[in-house]
Amino acid sequence: MELFGKAKVAGKLIAAAGLTIGALLLVAALLLSRQTGGAAAKLSDKYGDALGQSLAESVAGDLNQVQNSVDTMATAIATMHEHGLRDRTLVMDVTKRNLDASPLVLGSWFFAAPDAWDGRDAEMKGLKDQGANSNGRLEPYWAKTPDGVVMEPPEDDQIFTSDFYGLAAKTGKSAITEPYPYPVNGKTVLMTSITAPVYSGGVLIGVAGMDIALDTISDELGKVRPFGDGRVMLLSGGGKWVAHPDAAHRMKAYGDAKVEQVLAALKDGKSLNLSGIKIDGVSTDRRLVPIELPKSNASWGVLVDAPTATVGAPARNLVVAMSVGGLVVIAAVLLSLWAAAQKIVGGPLGRLTGAVASLSAGRYDQSVTGVEGKDEVGQIARALEQFREKLSEGERMRGEQELLRAEAEAARTRAAEEQRLAAERQAVVVSSLEGALSRLSGGDLTARVHETFPPEYEQLKRDFNGAMSRLEDAMTTVVGNTSTITAGAGEIAQAADDLSRRTEQQAASLEETAAALDQITATVRRTAQGAEHASAVVAQARIDAERSGQVVANAVAAMGEIETSSSQISQIIGVIDEIAFQTNLLALNAGVEAARAGDAGKGFAVVASEVRALAQRSAEAAREIKDLIGASAGQVDRGVGLVGETGEALQRIVSQITEITAVVGEIAASSKEQASGLAQVNTAVNQMDQVTQQNAAMVEQSTAASHALAREATELAELMGQFRVSSAPANGARGQQARLAAAMGARRAG
Repeated sequence: MELFGKAKVAGKLIAAAGLTIGALLLVAALLLSRQTGGAAAKLSDKYGDALGQSLAESVAGDLNQVQNSVDTMATAIATMHEHGLRDRTLVMDVTKRNLDASPLVLGSWFFAAPDAWDGRDAEMKGLKDQGANSNGRLEPYWAKTPDGVVMEPPEDDQIFTSDFYGLAAKTGKSAITEPYPYPVNGKTVLMTSITAPVYSGGVLIGVAGMDIALDTISDELGKVRPFGDGRVMLLSGGGKWVAHPDAAHRMKAYGDAKVEQVLAALKDGKSLNLSGIKIDGVSTDRRLVPIELPKSNASWGVLVDAPTATVGAPARNLVVAMSVGGLVVIAAVLLSLWAAAQKIVGGPLGRLTGAVASLSAGRYDQSVTGVEGKDEVGQIARALEQFREKLSEGERMRGEQELLRAEAEAARTRAAEEQRLAAERQAVVVSSLEGALSRLSGGDLTARVHETFPPEYEQLKRDFNGAMSRLEDAMTTVVGNTSTITAGAGEIAQAADDLSRRTEQQAASLEETAAALDQITATVRRTAQGAEHASAVVAQARIDAERSGQVVANAVAAMGEIETSSSQISQIIGVIDEIAFQTNLLALNAGVEAARAGDAGKGFAVVASEVRALAQRSAEAAREIKDLIGASAGQVDRGVGLVGETGEALQRIVSQITEITAVVGEIAASSKEQASGLAQVNTAVNQMDQVTQQNAAMVEQSTAASHALAREATELAELMGQFRVSSAPANGARGQQARLAAAMGARRAG
């Protein structure tokens, strides 16, 4: 600060300008950095969410595609078994065809429960071409190998307790297993099994499924590098790593930051954003995007990581660029300001400084330069020139003042002589007045001035003697009226005391009344509010009842539509019955023709027999459906009647609620009017209470004033006793004082 104070004006201006520009640039850089950082964070969030959603949809699409194929395969196998087609080679063909359902599929299989397929497990032991293992169970497993597709029925009896069989078998629903390593062609492959239960006649006969390789998905996710140095990973529904840049983490449980939050979001199938968490010592923004697998009753998740420093890099780079540019701008501006300050400020101020130095040295004959300028420096120069002219004029006037001072000294001497003579005359007047005032101070109002005064003081003598005469007359009248004032003051004090007590009692009663009215007003107000709330609740109930009536009307219409649909279905079932009848005839004809063909038509006879059986079952099913539809039509009629009665009851409820709404509305209006009236009464009582309180305060002030008046009357009587007048005895005032004191003592005793 000391160095800044010693600097020249131009330097101070340059420093101030540089600091101002630097501060503005700093503020602009901070604001732009904040805005850029916020925008970059939002864009990164959107990019991360979009990327995670896209990858999640891609993975879900692949897994759901395989699940659809598994469900289709399970349905085909169940249909074959229900229709009596128990040929094991057909099952092998179905499972092999689904091996090409997706490039991710490594194996396609169907594991039948023991003796659940055809009851021939004991006969099929070791028949690999029939899809049987050494125990004879139907367990065809087709696997892709570099040499082609091979059939390898598993021999392990523990498959029925494994997840790829047990999940679907226990839940009766499609499932996806937790990833597990499995050796394929001498190489351990990370895979998962997508399975579906196979039911025939309501009985579980096995589980169908496909095994997919997760290494392919992991490699594809590993190629994605969000923000350049980010990474994408995959978690299973059980919280295990499926895809991770570090292969050692795969199949291990998630153990990074915020474990509980991540696992909870994964379980609930919800997205999760984690900002600034530490991953391997690096601050990272992590996003969890769920992969919905509704058919598999599971939820996996895609994790998208991006280093926090990478996300905020654009904002930091912008701040650095602005800082460098700001320094260059400040340097250029300061250089320009320095050149301009030297020309505009430094030179003119230097000339003004020289002119001021000349004036301080007393050289008033040198003119100030620069007075022709139109700027502030020119104004200062012109003001300094005027100041120089005034200093020169003051030097001239100083000599004239010396002459005037000498003349004034002579006049003062003459005036002092005249004042001495006047003082002698005043001494005579003061001595006479002093004697008269001394008697007056002793209480003697008969004192008068009898000496002869100079002519100029004669009027003072007459005024003093006249004033004393008027004062004596006034004091005589005051002494006579003192007793009357004393008696009146005593009566006023007594009345004021009584009024004060009564006013205090009235104020206390009004205050209690006001408090009681406040409680009543609050109670009525709460009653009014409760009535309004009840009115609103009843109105809402009426609206709900009307809406329920509309819903019942819609239900009646829907029942009618169901009845119409039932009639149409009955017609369709009649057509199906006729088709079954015709099919049965055709099957009979085909059987006859096959019999005529002899041995060559035996296969065709088997097919005709199956077709005839199928036609008979279709006819029986059509009759059963027709009976059920007839029964449902009667139930629909009863339902229509019940719904109609419900609608009528709701209509009556709506009418009754409307009447209740009107009654509650009237109660609410009455309560509101009562609350309004009580509020007005309460306001009036409060105002009366305030006025009474004010009156009580005024009465207290009046009482205090009356007592003060009595005291002042006593003091007045005492003062009057000190004066002596010519028209009344000197002890009259003292007697009045004694009577006043006795009256005050009696009032205090009462």
